[in-house]
Amino acid sequence: MIVLLILILEVVTIVQGGCPIRCTCTQNSITCVQSSLEYVPYFESLDNNPVIIDLSGNPITLIDIDDFSFDKSDQVKEIYLNSTSLSIIDDHAFDELENLQELYLSDNLLHYFPEEIIRSNENMVLLDLSSNYFAEMPKIQSKSLEVLAIANSRIERIGDDALDALPNLRILLLQQNNLKSVNPVIFSGMNNLFFVGLAHNPWLCDCKTVELFEFLISKRFVDVTEPVRCQNEKKIFVELGGKCADFNVTKPSNEIIVTTEFDNDFYYALMLFVAIITSLVLGATCGTCITYKFLTRSVKMSESKNALLYDLRV
Repeated sequence: MIVLLILILEVVTIVQGGCPIRCTCTQNSITCVQSSLEYVPYFESLDNNPVIIDLSGNPITLIDIDDFSFDKSDQVKEIYLNSTSLSIIDDHAFDELENLQELYLSDNLLHYFPEEIIRSNENMVLLDLSSNYFAEMPKIQSKSLEVLAIANSRIERIGDDALDALPNLRILLLQQNNLKSVNPVIFSGMNNLFFVGLAHNPWLCDCKTVELFEFLISKRFVDVTEPVRCQNEKKIFVELGGKCADFNVTKPSNEIIVTTEFDNDFYYALMLFVAIITSLVLGATCGTCITYKFLTRSVKMSESKNALLYDLRV
């Protein structure tokens, strides 16, 4: 009898009235922001039909294979796991979310992201991995993904085949990483609807960098109104010239001392806004007819300084 009572109490503690404890539920959402949750809540007894699940700001370090496997998982279109100290995600954690469209994983402790983790999510259009710890840009497989944000993630290298498995990608945000040189061949397979953000990286002042941006500008893959700056041997950022010979003499009028003090949140908001407006204009010509709405979300974490917390809702 005592054991039975304990089990009943545990069930009541996990779910109250169909809504997980420490969470707020509406007809189409579950919100558990900053609720001190160490694990993904129990979703099996939900009364609502959750389109949005927001777990931002909780100390969740692991996403297991069954965490998002529940009866109404096919209803979910958006999941927010920003600022959750997340470091490990099972390769099949999102397999049951067949209608998932947007996944936000920014400001976490991810060093690795499984290549095929969203391959089975055929409706996925947006993935935010910004503010993580990737030495090399993760290679991701998805036929539907349109927006990939990996800004401020300490990326130093991009493999030549990094984008080969993303045939529908339109927007790639790689601002404020540690990129010094990138092979233009990475972007050679992208179509005319593609945009890439590469600002605030410590580009080397050499011919390879000149050739990279000449290619990107010729393809209109970058914002031509934004000055491109590279880091010379004196650790000074200078405006990237049009010729390799320009790097033999540093032009004082173009010198900009290296600084790390600028408003990252505003910068990302501006860049993401431009990217989404571009996607809106271009989206009118595509068969998918997807429309994005730009909204700003705020998760107040003491250590969260560079998070991209935005809604890009269908």
